[in-house]
Amino acid sequence: MIDDLWTGPRWERRLRTAGVHALVVVHAGTTERTWFRRHDGADRLAKLNSVTKSVTGILAGLVDVDLSSSALAHLPHVPVDDERKRAITVEHLLGMTSGLEWPEFGAWRGSAPPLTASKDLLRAVVERPLVDEPGRTMWYSTGSSHLLGAVLHRRTGRSVEQLAEEHLFRPSGIRRWRFYADRNGYSHAGNGLCLLPTDLARLGTAVLREEVAPLDWLRECWRPRTRTYPWIGAYGWHWWADPDLGMVFALGLGGQLLALFPDQELVVVMTGGTSFEGTLDGVELLRQAYRA
Repeated sequence: MIDDLWTGPRWERRLRTAGVHALVVVHAGTTERTWFRRHDGADRLAKLNSVTKSVTGILAGLVDVDLSSSALAHLPHVPVDDERKRAITVEHLLGMTSGLEWPEFGAWRGSAPPLTASKDLLRAVVERPLVDEPGRTMWYSTGSSHLLGAVLHRRTGRSVEQLAEEHLFRPSGIRRWRFYADRNGYSHAGNGLCLLPTDLARLGTAVLREEVAPLDWLRECWRPRTRTYPWIGAYGWHWWADPDLGMVFALGLGGQLLALFPDQELVVVMTGGTSFEGTLDGVELLRQAYRA
C-alpha cells in the first residue's frame, strides 16, 4: 500500500537510501507525516526545478488566452527564422509538441543549455531547429515552458510569478517563495520556483480541493496525451500521470515531486538533490509501496 512508504517498517531508511531530503504527506486536508533529512529542513526553500512546469500549466487555464492561437503571435518581439514555426500554438507548448529539437532527456541529461548560454532565452528557444510538424511528437522541453510563461506574461502584463502569487500562492496561504527570472524579466516558468516543502503540499491540497483552479481545467492538464517516456509516465498538459496508481504528478530534476491521488484525497511531496539520476527516486518509492 502507498502509505507503507511513511508508516511501514524501515520507512525512514528507505527515504534516506533514496536520497530524499523532505517528505510531507497530507490526507483529506490533514498532515499525516513530515520528515526532513536536515534539522532545519522545514525552513529551507526547496528548488523545485521542473515541478514549476505544473504550476505554469495550471496558470495557463486561468488566463484569457486562445490555446489554438499561434504562440509566436503573442511574442512579436522575438525574431522568427523559419515561418513554419508560426504554426506552433499555445496548446503545442502546453503539451510540449512544438516540433522544436530539444534533447533534454537525451544528450542534455536533464539540463537545457540554450537557457543558460544565451542572453535572450526566448530567441534561443525559437531558434532551435524545427525537426517535426507541430503537434505530432512530444519532446520534454523546459524551452516550451519558458515560451508558454512568456505568452502568459505578454497576455496579462504580469509575470508568471505575479500570476502564481495572485491565483495560487495567496489563496493557498503561501507567504514565502522565490521565483527566478531571466534578464528580460520573464519568470523561469519551467524550472524557477522555490517553495517550502510544506507549502508545496499546501498548494497540492488547494489544487485537489479545486480552491485555485476549476476541475475541468485540471482534468485537461492531467489527461494522458503522449507516452514518449513510458518509464516516467504519460504526459498531459505540463503534468505527468500514472493511471495505474491513480496518480498525477509534477516532477523535477533531482527528485522534486508533487504527487496527487485525487480519488484518495492524498498529497505526497518529496524533495531531493540535484542529480539527473535521482529524478525518479520519489516516483519509484511510491510505485514500490503501491505494489508491495
